[in-house]
Amino acid sequence: MDPVFRNVWTLQLAGPTCSGKTQWTKKLLKYIDEMTDVPVQNVFWCYGIATSDLAEIEQHPKVKLIEGPPSMEMLQEYKHQRNLVIIDDLMGELKNSSVLNDFFTKGAHHLNTCVLNITQNLFASKDRTARINTSYIVLTKSPADKLQIQVLARQLYPENKKFLIDAYTDAVSRPFGYLVIDCSPFNMDDERRILTNIFPDEGDTIVYVPR
Repeated sequence: MDPVFRNVWTLQLAGPTCSGKTQWTKKLLKYIDEMTDVPVQNVFWCYGIATSDLAEIEQHPKVKLIEGPPSMEMLQEYKHQRNLVIIDDLMGELKNSSVLNDFFTKGAHHLNTCVLNITQNLFASKDRTARINTSYIVLTKSPADKLQIQVLARQLYPENKKFLIDAYTDAVSRPFGYLVIDCSPFNMDDERRILTNIFPDEGDTIVYVPR
């Protein structure tokens, strides 16, 4: 299969607690070499609260666990390698900080570092810098908040909002379902931007195409 994530990428993974965000990220790590066009050599998983999943995550040979927000300094010695920084639900810690924006802009482009931000709300911050520098958005099921997908539909498909809303509804109808929105400028195929079932163990990838 062709890699889904290309170049130095940034990703926002949004959804409520227990919607499958951690499971999705663990699956990404399992298939990381197949999912990216350039192999990731180091993964820095930055967390706020220790959970039972971290013990399993720490066993991954590429993963280094970091308690608290990441820093640019910690990547300096790895800048000649391809890195992935995972920011695991640290919106509270980063509320009044420029760290997230710095990683989505300077970190990605100057430190050869991909960034995955796990959050409960894509629009939690009024600062749009990270969002407009996001290569990929992944949404999990959020029964209590339909506003995120409606806002995205207005922004991305203003003349066909129903298309994205219907794609999301279908994708999250299955257990731990998710929708991938490819905003990357490196994707030359505009008909392959809305996806689900992207991992090798999920069968054929589903591509949603506007009608």
